Amino acid sequence: MAAKPGKKEALCWAVGPYAVKLDAKHVYARMVALDIPSKVESQSVLVKQEYWVYLAPFANKKQALRKLKELQKRKIDSFVITEGELANGISLGLFGKRSSVERLLKKLAHKNIKAKVKELQRKRNQYWVMSPVDRKMPLTEKLRARLLEGRKIEWRQLRCESGLPLSLIHISEPTRLLS
Repeated sequence: MAAKPGKKEALCWAVGPYAVKLDAKHVYARMVALDIPSKVESQSVLVKQEYWVYLAPFANKKQALRKLKELQKRKIDSFVITEGELANGISLGLFGKRSSVERLLKKLAHKNIKAKVKELQRKRNQYWVMSPVDRKMPLTEKLRARLLEGRKIEWRQLRCESGLPLSLIHISEPTRLLS
């Protein structure tokens, strides 16, 4: 939503992100106890992007097993998917990098195998405590530090209507191959 000409957009303090809502609610409760207007807002963030390479589901398990044997004879790592929307399909691997997927697709194409790719996005919520900037009762640096009880979390000022800060969380867990 665009601000009206000549009218400044209100500023807010934002503190976070918190991985656990209860942690954000503790800061919120301390702010409310001091008559500081505030609220807790959640934000969905991408934790991990993966790519699943597979062959489309076959009509039944028998056909899927037949195709699996054929692939394994051709030295292609694979297994039958047993449940979900891709049940009776063949999994050819789960990858964290698009470049790895492209290499596999090229290798499979040389063997006349047409695989599909499904993007998997793992998301989770993170939480922010928001409070409008109030000139009559400013959130001084000392008060902000007191509210956090020594935790090393950053306060930011942003336009209240602009939404929460964008952040991408990367978790360093190895990408497993399903094949």
